[in-house]
Amino acid sequence: MELSEFVPSPALVTRKTAIDRPRYPVIDVHQHLGGKFGGGRDQRPAAELLAVLDEAGVAVIVTC
Repeated sequence: MELSEFVPSPALVTRKTAIDRPRYPVIDVHQHLGGKFGGGRDQRPAAELLAVLDEAGVAVIVTC
């Protein structure tokens, strides 16, 4: 059997819980806003970034 033909079926079945917002404010301690990692967020308006962070429940970020 070729590796490309191998299609295993998962044996572990777990319950999924959708979490829309974190229970507590998030502190992101490792963030890349520019370049290939952040999609050029350093070139976009700050208000756009703040809106995304607010929606995700991120209270503080530490950039690199």
